[in-house]
Amino acid sequence: MDQHPFTALTRSVRGVPSRRDVLHGLAAAGLGISLLRVPDAVTAKKKRKKKSKKTDTQQRCTPNCVERTCGNDGCGGSCGGCGANQVCHGGTCCVPESRGDTCAGRCGTRTNNCGQPVACATCAAGQQCLSNGSCAIVCTDNADCPSTCGGCSNPDVEGAHHCIGDFVRPEVFCTSTTDCPPGSHCQNIGAASSVCISVCH
Repeated sequence: MDQHPFTALTRSVRGVPSRRDVLHGLAAAGLGISLLRVPDAVTAKKKRKKKSKKTDTQQRCTPNCVERTCGNDGCGGSCGGCGANQVCHGGTCCVPESRGDTCAGRCGTRTNNCGQPVACATCAAGQQCLSNGSCAIVCTDNADCPSTCGGCSNPDVEGAHHCIGDFVRPEVFCTSTTDCPPGSHCQNIGAASSVCISVCH
């Protein structure tokens, strides 16, 4: 007789839902959805903040095309394009000169009127391309130079020996061979003075 009330009590306790079951029930009923979506809401907020910062940065950039008809406007845009056979140089459309005009008989790499590098002539074997675009015969003594040359020079200001002719007329003082006209190099003649002297080809 005493077992019946105990059995009934056990059954009633077993019938009480657990905390886990209650939460599952709330989620199923839609009451726990807001809790489950909190991480998504935080992620969305961060994305909006990043997008806002990017937009603010773009708005702060002011395109600048003052005295420019082509090229970049400074904000990732363009100030305009150039026509056929033209290049943009310093914000202006430029028509490159011919290779012959750029090189003008000089060796090495020259820069044309539009700022482009142009490969010019290559010097013959045994010759050196100087900074002013001249080809000069490299030598160690007079025997290395043609009889039509004045002989093998003392080291020029860059430290090389070349077969030379006479002084450039009118006399041109220099600090490097770049200061000398094509067909000559810069050579120290003493007393801390350097002048341009013609080189033999």
